[in-house]
Amino acid sequence: MKTEYIILLLLLFAACRDQADLPDKDTRYPVSFTLPEIAVITRAAVAEETVLAAGEKVTIAAYNPNTKAFVAQTQYKVNASGTGLELDYSSDMFLSAGTYDFCAIVPGQTLTGDGRYGRIGPQVDALGSTTRAQMRSEATTIALDNLKHLASQITFTVRVVKDNTPITAFDVVQIEIEDMVTYTDDQGNVLVDNHRLPENELIIPGVGETERYTSIYIQNTAGNQTFDYYADDPDGRTGKHYNIQKKPLIVYPRTNGSFKANIRLNIAEGSNSPVETDVSAKINHLAFEPGKRYLFEVNYGWDFVKFTVTVSPWTTVNNDQGQVGSGEQEVSTSYSVDEWGNLVELGGDLGGA
Repeated sequence: MKTEYIILLLLLFAACRDQADLPDKDTRYPVSFTLPEIAVITRAAVAEETVLAAGEKVTIAAYNPNTKAFVAQTQYKVNASGTGLELDYSSDMFLSAGTYDFCAIVPGQTLTGDGRYGRIGPQVDALGSTTRAQMRSEATTIALDNLKHLASQITFTVRVVKDNTPITAFDVVQIEIEDMVTYTDDQGNVLVDNHRLPENELIIPGVGETERYTSIYIQNTAGNQTFDYYADDPDGRTGKHYNIQKKPLIVYPRTNGSFKANIRLNIAEGSNSPVETDVSAKINHLAFEPGKRYLFEVNYGWDFVKFTVTVSPWTTVNNDQGQVGSGEQEVSTSYSVDEWGNLVELGGDLGGA
């Protein structure tokens, strides 16, 4: 009997010890975060610029990985030295032990819809990442994954193909791109939630949601020069009268479908005055993949125009090997169009993103 009593005590002691080792779900612990974009990266002992600048606002939210339910969010900013995150008018995040999906969002904001949605304004380089990580039953630091671009960007180059051309003036006035995604009113106010979490992606409206698609414009006027002009190609290729867009235009991902680029030019030959000329290029079956840059090149000839689209990484890679290995790829064929003086459409399938 005494032996059985001792064995029972030992079993009870072991059970109590095992129970004590289990994390207490009612106990929460502070969590902090690191972002790889903040730390200065060195390559061959040369410091590169950090992705996030001092003062940049960052929202970090935690979600249940199974149910996708929102758990908590906290607002941060990059510290003055650009080396880490600090709280921005917010409090530390406290979590019980377990596995979570941690979402980092730039620009920082207060989430809506029970923490499942955000709002990204026009022309904003939105960044995001989702990291699945374990919260321990103690203060824990989570290393977040690299931030990714949630939008796309486009750049236009418009030029004359021939070196021996009678054209003496060739200037872009305006480029209109039809059927692009928007969630704003005429004043640029964001009207609806357009950022989905924890997927950390911009919502793409359906084809039937026509109110979510509109024209966007690239104006090139005396007071707003958005194109650099070069009489000759600055990179040493053939051609004349290069109009190269200075700054890429940030656009939202869209459904894979057709849209038009309407290009207005001022063209003069010899000593004649410039004549305003319009051309419309129809692009079929092209979406915009997040984190990619789309380079549209319009090549004008005497009796034709050729239009090509090239997709490349967000930041063009210069590896001193031209396009080989740089990540660039042409996603179109070239289309010749006669009767330049008329409104023309470039048909055909230019491929998907």
